[in-house]
Amino acid sequence: MIDLAFTLCEKDFPSFYPMGLAATYVSIRQRTGARLHLHVIVDRTVSKETRNRLRASISRFDDISFYESSLIAEADNLSSELDGKYSRAIIWRAWIADYLKHLDRCLLLDCDVVFNFDVQKIYESDLGDCAISASLRVAPRHPTLHDWLEVPKEKYFRVTCCLLGLKTIRANKNFNSGRIGFMRDLSEMAAKGLKGAQAIEQSLFNRYFSKQNKPLRIPLIPVDRLSGHPREKEWRQVLDQNLDRILDIKGWNSQSPYAIEFWAAVLSTAWKDQAALFFERAIRLPKPPRSQF
Repeated sequence: MIDLAFTLCEKDFPSFYPMGLAATYVSIRQRTGARLHLHVIVDRTVSKETRNRLRASISRFDDISFYESSLIAEADNLSSELDGKYSRAIIWRAWIADYLKHLDRCLLLDCDVVFNFDVQKIYESDLGDCAISASLRVAPRHPTLHDWLEVPKEKYFRVTCCLLGLKTIRANKNFNSGRIGFMRDLSEMAAKGLKGAQAIEQSLFNRYFSKQNKPLRIPLIPVDRLSGHPREKEWRQVLDQNLDRILDIKGWNSQSPYAIEFWAAVLSTAWKDQAALFFERAIRLPKPPRSQF
């Protein structure tokens, strides 16, 4: 069993993130023989219809469970306090080990990634004494943020896709006692103009676990921000050769040719009508010219 964790809210309507979550799941499902269990932290903004559509998108061999954000009062309260500055869903991530207290590990995912390989390659990794396995960012944040976090730029990682050792995270007393104060402080610093502070939960995990991260070797490629990236040449080779990689892509508004992989996954979800509309527009042939005779 592979446990996949997501956090989801639908404050804005329409929200494309539920469809993105379903597409992420399908891209994983189609490439692994392992059973999958989706664990989705939600709040009251996630409608019954959305939950049912997600259930309908899951294979009968897999499972999906929803957890109300209010189960962890301090997580729910802080997300309400910072709502408007940050998505409520990213705040809940700081308590993922508490929401999923019955698990020893999980793969925490954004709702906008697409896989082209068997996820077991990540999930079965030996974390050893590490708490996390996540991709290094490479392109540094603003130097002031790195100084404030006390995390060197070469150690800063992304939490778009990360394997979490939940027992190790739960055992970190400094993280558990410091996360609320840290996020409040970073929110204040962001209001004062600290650049890069918008990734609040990412900075939180870096502050406490940058020395316990086992870098994820499979490339996490932000295809819509590829041009000019320090790793552009390397990543284009990965894409051209169709090597193992994870696409970081909001397929619903991406202009990248790789958006087709997102929409192909959506075809196998309860949002398939939207995918069909995309493909209809993509292949629509021009009308023949009118005959002049």
